[in-house]
Amino acid sequence: MEAAKVVWGRFLEADNASEVLMGISKGLIGRLQVTEFNLNGFTQRENDLKSKVQNLIEQPIAKDAALEKLERSHVENIKENSAEVQALKKRVSFFEEERKDFEHRMNVVIAENESCQEQLIEMENFDSCPDNDNEDEDEEKAPLPTRELEQRPPSP
Repeated sequence: MEAAKVVWGRFLEADNASEVLMGISKGLIGRLQVTEFNLNGFTQRENDLKSKVQNLIEQPIAKDAALEKLERSHVENIKENSAEVQALKKRVSFFEEERKDFEHRMNVVIAENESCQEQLIEMENFDSCPDNDNEDEDEEKAPLPTRELEQRPPSP
């Protein structure tokens, strides 16, 4: 019986040891799973960071290309605008000449109008003179120059 107690004691020790070892194994497996989870997270983070680094490397290249394209279009726009500015300057000078010509023609017409007004006044003064035998005829003729002025189209 003694031998059975010893065997039974060893059996209980072995059972306790197996329970302890099972607990340790489960703890180690849990830690291993946490470590694997962390490793997967770190791997994912590493991949994300690599992707960001790649984007950061590619961005300056794309920006440089866009900047070069913008500079080229800017230079082209400057050339086009320069040509447009020259054309507009020519048009402005043309219109200034037209304006000066128009002012000159307008001054001539004004002078002609003033001359006609003076002649009309002289004719009216002449008509009102007592020396005139044909007052009735002169009164009929006097409005004619005025009508002619009103009907005459303006000079170009």
